[in-house]
Amino acid sequence: MQQVLCFLNQNALAIQAISTLILVIVTCYYAWQTRQTVVTMKLTNRPYMNFSIIPEERILYMIIQNIGNRIAENVKIYIVPPLESNEVKNSFFTDKLSYPSFPPNYQFKMAFDFISPEEGKSQKKPDKYNVHITYCFESKNYDEEYDIDYSMFKNKIYFKSN
Repeated sequence: MQQVLCFLNQNALAIQAISTLILVIVTCYYAWQTRQTVVTMKLTNRPYMNFSIIPEERILYMIIQNIGNRIAENVKIYIVPPLESNEVKNSFFTDKLSYPSFPPNYQFKMAFDFISPEEGKSQKKPDKYNVHITYCFESKNYDEEYDIDYSMFKNKIYFKSN
């Protein structure tokens, strides 16, 4: 026991330096983990805008929704090429796809076209659309991009709702 105490006394500074280094490493690890937690919380605590086209019976619905848990501000939706409808003029889509704010869990659902079997293969609508939704949250800009495949709705008589 005497030898252990003697060894500790002689090497006290080295032991203190090693234990301080270990404490610094552990503290840095916990600081990094805390930072990762904060980053993850910020990512999950923001708005997320979503766009989809859903068929019900013979009607196609355009759905815009905020699936996040914060309000999206200055929401603008760009569809390339412009979304076409047999029933609604194109100008409606370019004029009305801008919103000052979009609350959390809010959904805007609009019937915009009918699926008609007589159009068949002569239908000249594009098969794919690219949708960009830009919006702001806490002075940061976000841009969500969606590729919509319209070809699955062509040449269908109707879809049944679940």
